[in-house]
Amino acid sequence: MAAGLATAGGDGAATPASRRLQLLGAVAGILGFFLAYGYLQEKIMVTRYGEDRAQFRDSGPHPAKLGPAPPGTSA
Repeated sequence: MAAGLATAGGDGAATPASRRLQLLGAVAGILGFFLAYGYLQEKIMVTRYGEDRAQFRDSGPHPAKLGPAPPGTSA
């Protein structure tokens, strides 16, 4: 049983109201996380960085560090 969960009559069973409240808190936490993540991601992507004020483009590996392209593919 989760710590701090309200019980009915001390028998260890959670009341329906406390289960709904726990579910509501979990859903609010998940939605809050995704809202914060989206806000921060958008802020990072539109901010200009460095002396040349370049915009952030990609977080993947640099093409020069990937090595040569496989034969038959265009690089």
